[in-house]
Amino acid sequence: MIRRRSGVIDFFNGLTSGYDTAGKLITDYKLSQVANAKPEQQTDTTYQGMTGGLDQQDIPTTTKYNYLGQTFDAQPTQGQMDKARLSAMSGVYDQMGDPLKAIQLRQQSSQADLLNHQVNQANRQEKDQATRDTVDNDVGAYIKQNQKINPDGTVQPPDDTTLASAAKLRAIKLADNGMFDEALKAANQGMQYSTNVIQNQTQERSNALKPAVSAAMQGNFEPLKTFYNTYIPDGAQI
Repeated sequence: MIRRRSGVIDFFNGLTSGYDTAGKLITDYKLSQVANAKPEQQTDTTYQGMTGGLDQQDIPTTTKYNYLGQTFDAQPTQGQMDKARLSAMSGVYDQMGDPLKAIQLRQQSSQADLLNHQVNQANRQEKDQATRDTVDNDVGAYIKQNQKINPDGTVQPPDDTTLASAAKLRAIKLADNGMFDEALKAANQGMQYSTNVIQNQTQERSNALKPAVSAAMQGNFEPLKTFYNTYIPDGAQI
């Protein structure tokens, strides 16, 4: 016996098929909007606290960029736009009842964040190493310039006074480049060299200090300046 198709079943099958087609069209339309979105520049004018008459060009303004529901203080980078795009696409799939696809896109976004972090970290390490190389070259040139020459023409090893000044120079240059932890280590190393100098020159310094102070009390500060420049190993000269 041949069974006849149910008209009711055909009706619901057609309705479901039509719903799926319409849902896909809506999803595709929303995804195309996300794909074609461009950053929009927004300029805000601040009048709060202003008094008196100012020309239009003198009014404080703030420029921001809006992209797919996110706000950036500067023109968003390609990486920032890719992340915002994935977030917006996952939101579309959430709205259209496809949570699995939304989860997959969020996982892609997390992987992209991890990759960007690794790339940025590698770039920072490369930049820091280039800074160290430049600083070390400068410090090495300073040490070489201040090394003493023996009568036979050979170069003496750098003494603690030179090394103390070199460490101070290295600390300053590292700090100028934002490498504060390494700058602190260099400064501590310089202090150790300075301590060595002070300990090694105790008797000599004591013998030189008394006449320098005596001359200063009589208005002659040259011996005191010489004492400072000779026995205070901080790299400074007066």
